[in-house]
Amino acid sequence: MAMNYNYRRNVNMPESRNGMNSEQRKMLNDIGMISLVLVDMTEYLDTHPEDSEAIDYFNYYSALKNQMTKEYSEKYTPLSLSTVSNTSKKWDWALDAPPWKGMGN
Repeated sequence: MAMNYNYRRNVNMPESRNGMNSEQRKMLNDIGMISLVLVDMTEYLDTHPEDSEAIDYFNYYSALKNQMTKEYSEKYTPLSLSTVSNTSKKWDWALDAPPWKGMGN
């Protein structure tokens, strides 16, 4: 299974009231949906540990989530400490607003 989950890179997209543009919202929403798939697959695999098709499915979506999270973190802000870039001279993790701020708008 080939994974291709590249978002188009358009820096001129209008921002919403909470500072997120529509592409950022979509990326965050997609990551959340894939995360839910992984939770469901984990529960299934707990009771069906030898289902090789389910394991392949889990591995595919796990890799896809990692790719999506990396792309989101590079474009906007890290979603976890594992995606924080160490190339900066400041601790950006604490400076950026968390992505869930203002999601209710």
